[in-house]
Amino acid sequence: MFVSAWQQPGAAFASFHLQPPLRMKLPSFDKPLRISRQRVLWKLAKAALDRDRPVLVQIVVTRRCNLACGYCYEYDKVSKPVPLAELKARVDALRKLKAVFVTLNGGEPLLHPHIAELVRYIADAGMVPMINTNGHILKAPLIKSLNEAGLFGMQLSCDSLEDNEVTEKSMRRLRPKLELLRQHAKFLVRVNGVLGSGNPAEMEKVAKVVVGLGFGFQCSLMRDSHGQALPLSKEALQAYLRIRALKGRLPQILHDNFQL
Repeated sequence: MFVSAWQQPGAAFASFHLQPPLRMKLPSFDKPLRISRQRVLWKLAKAALDRDRPVLVQIVVTRRCNLACGYCYEYDKVSKPVPLAELKARVDALRKLKAVFVTLNGGEPLLHPHIAELVRYIADAGMVPMINTNGHILKAPLIKSLNEAGLFGMQLSCDSLEDNEVTEKSMRRLRPKLELLRQHAKFLVRVNGVLGSGNPAEMEKVAKVVVGLGFGFQCSLMRDSHGQALPLSKEALQAYLRIRALKGRLPQILHDNFQL
């Protein structure tokens, strides 16, 4: 796999390309999905035969965020959301490139006033819509609107049990949202934690809570201001190995250089 990226003010694209052989397994799920797992696997299989076809593309829909985590370089408090018409034009361009996954990022993408409409536009264009979010503004009506729009997957962030000087992405804040998702979501849900942003033992406890609720969990690495992954301490590496061994932890669809 290799990655290419393109950025301009207001939005960013990063595309991951697969090289055969393709060996992937999507998590099982007991709720109906508008975009079936079989359809996604078929798209991935075709993409594996075309090295010029982007498999995963990320679009930054807004730089605004409702949090201010100490390690994050990907937000501000002043930018306006990217206009919906501009985002749709980018989706049209991606459809011509035959992209598979389109992940909506921020900032906090759920702050975009037309997020559900954009998800629907991506799904109607034949691509697989995903969202990366801290989840703090999730409510039942928003989850249901994302269901109806055809969202395939959501990744949430959680770095600790409680808020601290580094991160506001705590399980104390997130757990009520996970309960809402368990009740209402018809899309895949996965939680991501950043190793190195707090106590590694806390990250292990977070992982156990997430897996116990029936969701997938993965660890990412902290990055510096240049985007380079920071080395893990021995304690963090041991915590990661225990997390990886958790029963019920769902397999990942794609990896990049910042995930373990």
